[in-house]
Amino acid sequence: MSENAHIPTIEGISDEDTELIVDSGIVFMRAITEAYGPEKGQELWDSITDTLGSDVRGAIFFAMLTGNVGATVRFYGTSPNKISAIKALRTATGLGLYEAKVAIEAAENRYNSVKVKNQLARRTLVSELRNLGMNVS
Repeated sequence: MSENAHIPTIEGISDEDTELIVDSGIVFMRAITEAYGPEKGQELWDSITDTLGSDVRGAIFFAMLTGNVGATVRFYGTSPNKISAIKALRTATGLGLYEAKVAIEAAENRYNSVKVKNQLARRTLVSELRNLGMNVS
């Protein structure tokens, strides 16, 4: 979690998994609140502590306060157009050509994750990589 070092860690969970839990938790919270209303969103928020513990709730809350939200994209698979995938990754992350190429090639055998510049860059990258045939979360 190099760029997210200020997010509190969750006891017993790796930094990478903490980051994924926090990012996914925030996206899920927003989706539930938008779809079902603020009352259900609050119920979900309250249940996080009961289900996962106060350290998870604290990490999610801290990330929301600091604006460090949804900045990770996980992807897996190969694309018939590797050059377009590399371009999309460079645009969203600011990575150099070599680093983006290595990240795309690493995703051929396992999930890889990258930090993106902001939510718009995240949405764009997710869409572009999916259109290129990759599995993305």
